[in-house]
Amino acid sequence: MGTVWKCSWSCYHEAEYSLSLLLLLHNILKDKRITKDKDISDLIELANDGLPNLRARFEMLLNQITTLEDEKSALGTEILGLRNSIYSNNEIIRKQNVQVRVLDRRLNQLQVMLRKVNKDPDLAQRARSAGWDYHELKTGHDAMITVPDKLVQILGKRSTK
Repeated sequence: MGTVWKCSWSCYHEAEYSLSLLLLLHNILKDKRITKDKDISDLIELANDGLPNLRARFEMLLNQITTLEDEKSALGTEILGLRNSIYSNNEIIRKQNVQVRVLDRRLNQLQVMLRKVNKDPDLAQRARSAGWDYHELKTGHDAMITVPDKLVQILGKRSTK
């Protein structure tokens, strides 16, 4: 008899649970003014047909999320590559800036030396007394453009010595 009582209690508990859900559903349908048998039948049919569609839509959304996560990962890798490239380019620029500063210092030193040379009227005499060939050309910085023939003549004499 104990076994029958347990089954009855279990069945009663399940029925009580189902009954409360059924009453809740009834109240929702009444609030929404779905009271006719045809309306309830249409609602059940819609739920039966809609559930597979909801599952399919859910699966599609999961696939889209997976795709977006893959794209995010790929973009993260691309961003990391760009950051490394920017770092490398910045390092190259930094090294070139160091070289430019060295060249600027050398240029400044040469300009100072040229100013000193231009102030020294005895430069020609000192160069000749030191055994150097000294030639003055009436030109600017680019003798090979302004007086190319004279420059070729001087260099030609020098190359034959």
